[in-house]
Amino acid sequence: MRNSVAELLVDHYAPKSIEVLRKLTYDEDYLVRVNAVDSLCIAEDTATLNLLIELARSDESSLVRGYAVMSYFDVHCNIHGEDFAEDVVKTLQPLLEKEEDDWVKEHYYAVLYKAGELEYLQDLIDLMSTDDNSIRQCIVQNFEEILNQGKKNVIDNAIDIYFTKETAIDI
Repeated sequence: MRNSVAELLVDHYAPKSIEVLRKLTYDEDYLVRVNAVDSLCIAEDTATLNLLIELARSDESSLVRGYAVMSYFDVHCNIHGEDFAEDVVKTLQPLLEKEEDDWVKEHYYAVLYKAGELEYLQDLIDLMSTDDNSIRQCIVQNFEEILNQGKKNVIDNAIDIYFTKETAIDI
């Protein structure tokens, strides 16, 4: 039930919805926390930004940490529009340096690239060589989002390499 609530509230922005989602980020079930953190992408307040940074820094679940990074970026954009990049980079780079999980790192690389740190595109491409199919799939999904940012040829080449490594069953 709590998991369904966390998923549904993303479509119902209201201060009370954000309050419920914030409470769900402390749930014992990591999947409830994941969905709550993902749904918090609709928030527009600094309290949520601070909560997401804390979750990205310290949650025991790599899924929660990765989604916290992505939602942090979305909330920051909701609050500041396009005038945000330096703040996002200054906040996330120190957290990335301490992160050990490649799945979470992939999310940092994608967000930092979207924030204007173009060198992180190469980190995403390098991470495509991992044996972990879930990481490669996330990278391809992020490539779809950032494709319009002027690196089409580089991204197309990385995706071509991905598809030469994958079998139909993997995809």
